[in-house]
Amino acid sequence: MSHYQVQKLWNGVTPILSTNLVNAGIVDPTFNDVLTRVAVAAFDELSKTRRNEQVVHHSSNVNGGEIAPNSGGTTIRRRRRQLTNNDSSHNSKLNAPTKSVASSMNNNFFEYQRTHGYRLAMPSISNCKSVQRLEEDLFMDASIHFLKHAVSANRVAKQVTSMGGEFSIDMWAAVQRGPGAYHAFHVHEGAIVSGVYYSACPVGCAPLVLRKPLLDGAPNDDEEADNESKNEMEANHKDDVVIHPKEGDLIVFPPWLKHGVPLANEARRKDEAVASDKSRVSWAFNLTARLANIGNPWDITR
Repeated sequence: MSHYQVQKLWNGVTPILSTNLVNAGIVDPTFNDVLTRVAVAAFDELSKTRRNEQVVHHSSNVNGGEIAPNSGGTTIRRRRRQLTNNDSSHNSKLNAPTKSVASSMNNNFFEYQRTHGYRLAMPSISNCKSVQRLEEDLFMDASIHFLKHAVSANRVAKQVTSMGGEFSIDMWAAVQRGPGAYHAFHVHEGAIVSGVYYSACPVGCAPLVLRKPLLDGAPNDDEEADNESKNEMEANHKDDVVIHPKEGDLIVFPPWLKHGVPLANEARRKDEAVASDKSRVSWAFNLTARLANIGNPWDITR
């Protein structure tokens, strides 16, 4: 018997798949502890690097807006900018950074991973066997199950199973610490399947919010998906599906489904408080067709 559960939201308009890998006995709590530790270590390392760059930037000679060539951190900053400008792939629109100062570090963390090979971007993450298992085994298995049983895309599921090299999982860690951090509504362009796994969910942490498609069966591909404001993120929509994650939860959904993370201090229940030193750690992923010819990937899950 499968540990996965398939739901059809909004009168069957949108399928999602869910499970808890700890409760199902697929992983143990130690697995989550390891994932959380390496994600937080990578996040803190990048945060420290960025703070040091800002200090150097304000104290060193500046040439055309860049840190002087002999100052620390220059290589990383220039490489990020070059890669971002030259990257014409569909992934350039994933999780578009918001303008919130409170959320800027997590957005920087995502952007660094995206432009440096996702899982391969940070040594503490790329060398972790638990991370490798999450990406290569658990996310791939969940994606295939979603294709087979949630959207009846058996042909594509068979392709993924038999021609694994032509498909890939892009995975990145997200760390949100204390109140004030949020992630604006967005979609994942160019992906076949998207999802998220939670390795750390401190008391009072923000939920995952799924927004009903604008039209029956139609994806959320309007401009709003890229331009959601902080005020809109805080607004309550009566048709929103709000998921309060628990450690071990894995949620899989169509990439065209608009979703986001509201402010933790807005989302928590009245009897809960957000501990500022505790991190909400999640691992998002996309199944993409690296070489396979499948047409418009969004059509597979519509």
